Amino acid sequence: MTTQSNIIYASEPELDVAEFRRVLVESTLGETRPVDDDARLQAMLSGANLVLTARLDVEGTPLIGVIRASPIFPGCATFQSSPYPNLRKASASAKA
Repeated sequence: MTTQSNIIYASEPELDVAEFRRVLVESTLGETRPVDDDARLQAMLSGANLVLTARLDVEGTPLIGVIRASPIFPGCATFQSSPYPNLRKASASAKA
């Protein structure tokens, strides 16, 4: 019998670049993002007004999603999300 994992949502303005990269790569957004350039990934995170994360509520709290909001002009922002492609797989491997 499998138990369902809860998801923890949080604001993480100091998100680690390595975790951000992993989610980008595993969600296929890494194909269009500079995943091999730590400085640019850090700039992407630092330049965001808001960094929200989704983590599984299991040991190690693995990151499964990121949303960044960046202002483009007053009253308007752009959002980019990086969802984990297979949540059930992440949940199962996190429990193992």
